[in-house]
Amino acid sequence: FSNSTLDLIHSSIPQNFALHQNYPNPFNPSTNIMFTLGMENDVTVSVYSILGEEIATLQSGRMIPGTHSVRWNGLTSNGYNVASGVYFYQVDVAGQVKTGKMMLLK
Repeated sequence: FSNSTLDLIHSSIPQNFALHQNYPNPFNPSTNIMFTLGMENDVTVSVYSILGEEIATLQSGRMIPGTHSVRWNGLTSNGYNVASGVYFYQVDVAGQVKTGKMMLLK
C-alpha cells in the first residue's frame, strides 16, 4: 500500500468512542442508534424510560472498530410495545457511558 492509501484506511477507523443522534427522531415505528468505536471492545446498548427504568437491551457483546448502527423498534426486551413519549438510549463501552434522547410518536 502507498502512504496515502494507508492514511485513508487509518483515517476511516474512528479513534475514539462517539455516540450520534438517533435517526429518525422523532420516530415511528423504529429508529437507528449510531455510534463509532476506536478499538474492539465490549459494548452494551440499552433503552431507558424517562423514569430511568431499563426498557430494552439492544446489543451486548464484543464489537470491532468502526461505525455501528443498532435498530430499536419500540418494543421492550419482552416484546411489548411501549407508549409514545421520550426515551433515552445509552451506549456503554467498557465503562465509558454516553446517553442520547429520542421521542416515539404514535
